[in-house]
Amino acid sequence: IKSLQAEQQMMLRSCKVETLLMLPVFADGEWWGFLGIGHDRELLFDLSNLEMLETVARIIGSAINNQQNLREHEIKSAMFEHTVDGIVITDAENRILNVNSAFCDITGFSKKEVVGKTPAILKSAAHDRSFYQLMWEKIQHEGYWQGEIKNRRKNDELYIEWLSITSIKDKKGNVQNFMGIFSDVTAHRKSQLEYAHLATHDALTGLANRLLLDDRISQAINHAKRFDKSVAVIFCDLDNFKPINDVYGHTVGDLALKRCSEYFTAIVPAEDTVCRYGGDEFVIILGDIDKFSDTTAAIEKILHITNAPFSIEGNTITLEMSAGISFYPQDALDAKDLIDKADEAMYRAKKS
Repeated sequence: IKSLQAEQQMMLRSCKVETLLMLPVFADGEWWGFLGIGHDRELLFDLSNLEMLETVARIIGSAINNQQNLREHEIKSAMFEHTVDGIVITDAENRILNVNSAFCDITGFSKKEVVGKTPAILKSAAHDRSFYQLMWEKIQHEGYWQGEIKNRRKNDELYIEWLSITSIKDKKGNVQNFMGIFSDVTAHRKSQLEYAHLATHDALTGLANRLLLDDRISQAINHAKRFDKSVAVIFCDLDNFKPINDVYGHTVGDLALKRCSEYFTAIVPAEDTVCRYGGDEFVIILGDIDKFSDTTAAIEKILHITNAPFSIEGNTITLEMSAGISFYPQDALDAKDLIDKADEAMYRAKKS
């Protein structure tokens, strides 16, 4: 220890160390500390001392490395098991090796039921063969795929998942495993669809609203242009709706509007459109008309609502209605003018 600094010599001699043999300890290729052998007198250590010290240093380095690996493994295991996303790991032949708890919660399958099988156990009929072919082509060429897919739970219920598939390769570039991570986005997609529906439909009756009406009339006009047809727009207004609200209350009034919308939806062909234009006003589009007389039967059914009383909460409600009609291309050439013409005709009917 004579070659050491004074402070270091004092520290070692306080421990009765006169001679010291030290070697570095490495864990996972990185320096971790030193290991030494001390003696209380000056002497030369032989080769056996050095070999013994090297062996112990390697053992300590390996133990430290194993402990670090164990901690990392525990962390990864906890992440794998407790993440809210479903995880599935397969071999190179796409046979399932392991799944986490979230996989079981989302799909309804237990780990025992899926290990050894392929993810095709979740496959639904929502996608054709080309969809899966393009998916695996991308995985093979780029190593990953990400997108939305419809799968089937154990109880046969369809659900929508956002899925990421990654290929895991060895140092030589050979695929060893595939890992899929997915989340159930069914509720989110349902909310989006409901929001989109509310943007184009009346909240009370579920009928098309004004925004969707313009689009439907434009579509009917485009179809009529191509096939030399006509389009009829019928504007309906309930004449006695305010007294219904005043006498029976708004709850009964709302139910009367819903019954009215159900009646129109039942008698109008599915390919045509019924719209709640606002308040107690409805607009009906009849497309693919060859001549005016083609609308006669439909108009008679629409007007028949005045002869069919509704029973609502023990009250007999009879609706009175005025209606006007306009035709494309005879009366107008676009949606706005067709509605205006039908509205004008309705007011003339109401006055008479």
